[in-house]
Amino acid sequence: YAGFVNNGFYKIIGDPDNNKAILYEGGTLAATLTSDGSVDNFGHGVGFINTGHFVVGTDSSGKLFNYRQRGPNWTYSSSTIPDNLPTAKFGTSVGIDVDTAVVGAPDYDGRGAAFIFLKDAGAETWSLQARLEGEGLATGDAFGSAVAISQGGVVVGAPEANNGKGAAYVFERV
Repeated sequence: YAGFVNNGFYKIIGDPDNNKAILYEGGTLAATLTSDGSVDNFGHGVGFINTGHFVVGTDSSGKLFNYRQRGPNWTYSSSTIPDNLPTAKFGTSVGIDVDTAVVGAPDYDGRGAAFIFLKDAGAETWSLQARLEGEGLATGDAFGSAVAISQGGVVVGAPEANNGKGAAYVFERV
């Protein structure tokens, strides 16, 4: 698996087998980013926050890496590390809409979960706001394997739910 996101001008391709994420600007290679060496599967999940700002996830460390564009260079600015998630495959999937991120952790508690973060105003940090879990999930359902967010709505995939038929769960911000 590899993360991939395209906003029309920027493309980010995650390459977790080689612990990197590749960024293209308008079809031209702009940057190849690698992990800080503390994680495996860097690039498993990727997402845009806005122009000049994106995140890269892993499925093995419980970290979500935050990158900013500074002039022509992309620099690592912070990492979000929720407590007790290193073995949950946190960062397998990432979705971002403006200042809200949803991050999948398909091994959380055996069934999976998705976590909602809000970007702290004027800062490079993110704060955990909520944990989403689907109803009726069984061990191994992998809830959080895929996530998407747009305009306050979140969709979370559980590919092994319903005896392997899969399911999508829809959540709405209230």
